[in-house]
Order: sequence, then C-alpha cells, then structure tokens
Amino acid sequence: MEKGKDNRALELAIKNVTDIKTLFDSAKKEKENDKFLSALEGQIARSCTSVVLNISESTDHISQPMRLNKLNIACGENQETIANIRTTIALGYINKQDAQELLDNLDQVKKILNKSLITIKNKLKTT
Repeated sequence: MEKGKDNRALELAIKNVTDIKTLFDSAKKEKENDKFLSALEGQIARSCTSVVLNISESTDHISQPMRLNKLNIACGENQETIANIRTTIALGYINKQDAQELLDNLDQVKKILNKSLITIKNKLKTT
C-alpha cells in the first residue's frame, strides 16, 4: 500500500469500528439481554478490529510477501464484517438506513485493499 492509501484505509477502518459500536449500543438498548445480538456484536467487534490491526501491521517495514499476507487477512476480515452487518440487518437488529454509511465505508476499505493486493502481487511477479 502506498502511504496515502495506508492512511485512508486505516482511517476508514477505525471509523468503521466506532460506527459499529454506536449501532450496537443503540440496538442493545432496544433488545436487552438478546444473546444472539450479543454473539453477533462480539463477532463483528473481533472482525472489524482485526481489519484495523492487520492494516496497521502491513504498514511496517516488512517484506512484500508479509505485507501481502497482512492485507489478505484484513480483506477477509473486512468481508466477514460486511457479511455480519448484513446478517444483523436481515435479522432486524439494525436498519439498513442506519448502517448504509458504514456499509459504504466497508466497501471503500475493500476496494483500497483489493487495489493494494493487486499492486503487491504485480510487484512480486516482477522480482
């Protein structure tokens, strides 16, 4: 990832974590003691936090193969977060309008990560 893209993806990923916390804080007020909601919240918290951590780890001065690995993990965790948010919407815990900006930001992170993965793979082919 280029430095600017590193920062943009990381900033969006951190914003996504805070937006997810806000959405779930609101949902928990309406559905107290819902164990399924709590399980989804825990899973989403792990996956979205993992996106932040793996993007951050990929920006260190590490080898291109290691960077590729970290970004692949971040991409997979981002996709898992998207799937879990969509599931949460489908189950009626949050509404789509409230989550739309979050979904858009998750999609933007996915696009940035995918572009970075292609760039790194191309660099590895030429070395």
